[in-house]
Amino acid sequence: MKKILFSLGMIAALTLTACGTSAPPATPTIDPALVQSIAATMVAGNVLGAPAPVVAPADTPAAQSTPQVTLPPGGPTVEPASANPEHLAKLQEGKDAWNAWRTQNPNLRPEFTRADLRGANLADYDLSSALLTRAILKKANLARTELRGANLKGADLTGAILKNARLMKARLQGADLSKADLTGAKLTGAEYDASTKWPAGFDPVAAGATLVP
Repeated sequence: MKKILFSLGMIAALTLTACGTSAPPATPTIDPALVQSIAATMVAGNVLGAPAPVVAPADTPAAQSTPQVTLPPGGPTVEPASANPEHLAKLQEGKDAWNAWRTQNPNLRPEFTRADLRGANLADYDLSSALLTRAILKKANLARTELRGANLKGADLTGAILKNARLMKARLQGADLSKADLTGAKLTGAEYDASTKWPAGFDPVAAGATLVP
């Protein structure tokens, strides 16, 4: 109320000054309608009489909240695992260096998923428990290679030399061993499925492998 009375006094003073009145101060006569308008404006907090801010209706874009991010159907796409570059580099150091490294790291699983090892000479290498899923080992020399417990699912072993290789408990589901040389290979406990391809005339069951669903 003090602010309202102060403003009314200021309006009265300005009115008298504008008219050039030199008479002694007197109680000004103010239009009641003007008082009501000024009071309403000041109570609303808008002393200068500026237009009140426009609030966007609830259904306008300005009032809507930020939309949530929607994931694509099936969730995010994850790229398949790939070979470990360090393991590949170590493999190229030769059989002796590789086997010594495996002896020093008995709990390590070599990662060669999807690696291109076609034609590689890996005879006598210790590749036990190696991850060779979908690796390309076409025409590779794996004679006497230790592949116990190796994961060879979907691997391409066409034409590979596997003479006397140790494939016990290896996982061969979906692997292609067509035209491979499995003379003397040990497959006791190895697993294969209906999609596994064997050399013509080879009997995996007789070699100790087990057919799984």
